[in-house]
Amino acid sequence: CQFDNRNANEGYRISAVNKYAGGIVGNGQKNSDQTVFELHIENCVSLGTVGDGKDAGGNTGGIIGRVKNETSAYKTIINNCYFKGKIIAKGQYNAGILGDLDNGAGYCEINNCYSEPIIIYNDVVLDGRLADVKNEEVQMYAHKNSNPIIGRAVLSTGEYNTNNNYGTWSEYYSSSVHSLGFVFH
Repeated sequence: CQFDNRNANEGYRISAVNKYAGGIVGNGQKNSDQTVFELHIENCVSLGTVGDGKDAGGNTGGIIGRVKNETSAYKTIINNCYFKGKIIAKGQYNAGILGDLDNGAGYCEINNCYSEPIIIYNDVVLDGRLADVKNEEVQMYAHKNSNPIIGRAVLSTGEYNTNNNYGTWSEYYSSSVHSLGFVFH
């Protein structure tokens, strides 16, 4: 699967009126008649701009905006995905791969993904590559739950497994998400 709007008119981007914008999937959750929800995203490329900064709630991701994750019946697997572009959000929980994992009771696995985002949160550029700019708003770490790989991952009864992912900032969730495979510069 592929989303590419790099050569599109600057006004063209994936947006959400409220929240849950994603380059491949905006929101994943089970219907009331389902007992299990499994989302497998593999070998996807997302290039361009996701979000427009007019959302009410964030949850914006280069690959997936948000996965509802409140019970052990949720299983999300993201393998071999690539995002390069802008994430523009007014609300929190934004990332190059997965914006928000909601309540953290399910299972999530992210492997071999590469993310090089420029995240614009509430009109402030959060880009670790701009650290030499003398601007207090520029962060070398995840800020307002924004990150190259996972925006928000709540530690609860769930399980997170990440291996061989590449991002551009130090990992905000290193104390609660097992992310030994993350490599940052």
